[in-house]
Amino acid sequence: MDKNSYIKRDDLIIETMARAMNAFEFLVRDYYLDSPSEKGKKNTEFYKEMSETITEFERRIDDMRYALDHPDEIQGYDTR
Repeated sequence: MDKNSYIKRDDLIIETMARAMNAFEFLVRDYYLDSPSEKGKKNTEFYKEMSETITEFERRIDDMRYALDHPDEIQGYDTR
């Protein structure tokens, strides 16, 4: 694969990640607009759920680093 090909595919991944982060931030904003009394409270169901989402993103980042460091161990389906 040439450099232009992998850069183009990587740009699409970065764009997808940026859209996901934006969607997450708007979800948080919209929730707190509807429930302003919950802002800053870490013991709410919403906060706990969003914290789990962040943890899942962190795991995925770790998985991406592992895949880069150990490409021969990549398993899954080619979705191209």
